[in-house]
This record gives sequence, C-alpha cells and structure tokens, in this order.
Amino acid sequence: MRDLHPLDRAQRDIDVATYAAIVSGTFTLVMALLVFMADADTPLTTVTAALDVVCSYGLAYGIARRIRAAAIAALALLVLSTVSRLSQGMYVSAVTAAAVFGYCYVRGIRGTFAYRAHRLASTTSAAPRAPAA
Repeated sequence: MRDLHPLDRAQRDIDVATYAAIVSGTFTLVMALLVFMADADTPLTTVTAALDVVCSYGLAYGIARRIRAAAIAALALLVLSTVSRLSQGMYVSAVTAAAVFGYCYVRGIRGTFAYRAHRLASTTSAAPRAPAA
C-alpha cells in the first residue's frame, strides 16, 4: 500500500465518517418510517427519530466541511444513542453498531484535526516573514 500524503489521508478519514453519518441517518429514516407505518400511534418515537435523522445528516454535512465540532458531536450522539439502546436491552445490536460507527467517527475526528493541523502548518510557513534587523 502506498504512503498517502497527510492531507489525502485526512480527507479519506473525513470521507469515511461522512459516509457513516449518511448511512446512520438513512437507516434511522427507514426504521422510523417502518415503525410509523406499523403503528401510527407512536408520534413521540417518530418525532425523535426524525430529529435524529436531521442531526445525522447535519453532522454528515459538517464533517464533510471538515468541522471538528461536527465530528466530535457525531461521536457524542453515537455514545448517547448506544447508552439509550443498552438501557432498553438491545445489547448485541447496540454494541455491534456502536463499534462500527464509533470506528468511523473516530477516523473522522482524527481526519478533521489532521486536516486543520496541516492547513495551519502550511499557512504559517507560507506567511511572509519580517526582515531581520
């Protein structure tokens, strides 16, 4: 495997986290629609699922724009939803999904921070210097 430029590696990590957030939002949307069609008497579940979908897509957009806070928020949302699922008794599915998505979101955090560090380093090294006295 060839060694990637740090900026390319960071972008690849950012892309992985972006796609993970899109998949998470789409999966939540499909599940919310299935629950709504099966039992229309659960408006609270549908509203919270819709809010989760909007958050997932918004965080995917933020990660794609290389916003570090969005990558961290995606991991925090994953941790909160995993704790919620564990409290409801969904052990195997919650842990498996959390492991896969957690790995992707950690890569996104690493990528956004690496991208920022690389950009800052290239900006400060290209800045004009004052002449020596």
